[in-house]
Amino acid sequence: MNNESWPGGKKTATLRFTEGERTYLLKVDYGFHLLGGNRKPYFSITGNVDRIHPYSGVRIGRDCERCGCLHDEIVERLPRLAPLIRWHLADADGLPTHYVENAIFRMEQALRVSRFVEPGSSWNSGRESYDKADSDPTVALDYFRSHVVFGAVPETDTPEALAAITGCLEGLDLAPPHEDPAAAHVLRATAYVVARSRVRLAVKQWAASREAGLLAAMRADFAPFGIDVDAAIAAIRPAEAPPVA
Repeated sequence: MNNESWPGGKKTATLRFTEGERTYLLKVDYGFHLLGGNRKPYFSITGNVDRIHPYSGVRIGRDCERCGCLHDEIVERLPRLAPLIRWHLADADGLPTHYVENAIFRMEQALRVSRFVEPGSSWNSGRESYDKADSDPTVALDYFRSHVVFGAVPETDTPEALAAITGCLEGLDLAPPHEDPAAAHVLRATAYVVARSRVRLAVKQWAASREAGLLAAMRADFAPFGIDVDAAIAAIRPAEAPPVA
């Protein structure tokens, strides 16, 4: 790929293993990856499994057996790399991809106020969802925890903090009664807008309070592997100036 680099260097771990009578090689690449169109490098850890000759080690076949985010297999076969998995796609500042935006989206799902589940919403009309989090708040909350790397910052990642976020809708009636169906629809739609505003505020405040902690936690996880966070930070490109009208 053009204009790509690995600030701090790309690291590789390998492991030979057998399945039945076949021999394979698992190759794991990890490090900060900077693509041409991005401002910030992001951390990547991906795997590639090739079938190989059991004696010569030469690859058999033209295509890999499997590749990509083989995180479960990486943890199973190379457990020493497990601390790195949770940082996949985090940027050089320690922030997950679309850190705040995705956190808000998952929390809206968890609290059943997402546009995709709001009764009567045009976002929900005739839409078939393939996201389990749309129908299962527990799954949505698990996705939220995973996305924000919940637990990485002990000072902010407490049950009480999470309860404060999930309790931000307390006292809000999402189905205010009204004898006129049209008026009831307006009142309900307004209540959902207010609900999403509360969720956004609660998540933003909490997310901002732990940004420095996330970077510190990432540094701590990366240090034993020699991953150079400072090199990745130094590679961050300046923001482009907005176009002049």
